Amino acid sequence: MTDLTNILLWKTTKIENAFYLQIAKQKFLGLPRSDKHGITYWKFREIRDQKVSNQSNNNSPASPAMDNLEKFNQRQSLAEALRNEAEVQRPEKAEPRQTN
Repeated sequence: MTDLTNILLWKTTKIENAFYLQIAKQKFLGLPRSDKHGITYWKFREIRDQKVSNQSNNNSPASPAMDNLEKFNQRQSLAEALRNEAEVQRPEKAEPRQTN
């Protein structure tokens, strides 16, 4: 049995000699390169949609934003504890002596 997959290749008008390649739902941008012998080839890189990447980040159960918030709160409480400890250990300022 053979799987049928749509493969589209088209030339872009925005970048000279560049191609777009679409295989199923993946998209690639092919930029021209030349090797040391002067032969031209195309290097394809995947184009990721912003919508898809944003949705996948929002659905993740262990969100990095939440981890950052927890870390921030921990650092804040540690800083507050250090400030309180420093105030307790600081000797009270001696009152200036009055000389006659």
